[in-house]
Amino acid sequence: LGGGPGTFAIHFCKQNEKLKATVYDLPTTRPFAEKTIDQFGLSDRIGFMDGNYLEENIAGRYDVVWLSHILHGEGPDGCRKIIRKAVEVLEPGGTIFIHDFILNDTMASPLFPALFSRFSRHFFPSTCFWLHPRARPIRKNKLWICLTKPM
Repeated sequence: LGGGPGTFAIHFCKQNEKLKATVYDLPTTRPFAEKTIDQFGLSDRIGFMDGNYLEENIAGRYDVVWLSHILHGEGPDGCRKIIRKAVEVLEPGGTIFIHDFILNDTMASPLFPALFSRFSRHFFPSTCFWLHPRARPIRKNKLWICLTKPM
């Protein structure tokens, strides 16, 4: 989810010749994603599904769901909603991977997520974090609570 131009799907598929992937992102991303995937010769193994993971259900069943840089733009309820939808499409025994800017509990490290958080709050204070006014930096302990709290 939040697959953008398919960069991670491309690199995962290049490392595993049996892997197939579906990139899920907004419809406006499709032309660039399909062009990028085609440039790597992986159109037969990587598909694109457009949609809005907050507003729409996700079709299909998957062994793995990769959440790529989408949780930091949502508040706690949005994060739970996204994670719930990811769980619903997992095959039994499947795995969710969360790839995002996650801070430790002091909110001072790791360095890049801390800088990203500071930069975003400084330059985009009115929309802090971009689109969602309740979004906050993700801390490890808060993410754990979000993942373990019954949905």
